[in-house]
Amino acid sequence: MRADKTRLPLENDVYLLAVSSSYHLMNSWDLMAEYHWKTDRNSDDVLQGALVSVNKLIGKNLKLGIGYNFSDFNDDLVKKDDYEAHGFFINMLGTF
Repeated sequence: MRADKTRLPLENDVYLLAVSSSYHLMNSWDLMAEYHWKTDRNSDDVLQGALVSVNKLIGKNLKLGIGYNFSDFNDDLVKKDDYEAHGFFINMLGTF
């Protein structure tokens, strides 16, 4: 007879804090810089990093851009980090 394994609730005390700033360059171009901290209370781990992007306003409701992430982690607080998140990214922001 096989015993059933019961799943216990998983506690995850991981927090992400970010400070972001945008600067309007010219016409419809913006420069964005962000610095963020990711803390894990279970392992007393604190990671920090920065990212920058250049964005172009397309129409009234869409902004597209490209940027670079200088940190080694991403903003997904659920999955386990592979600590290889640095690199280029595409940014898309829409409003309606």
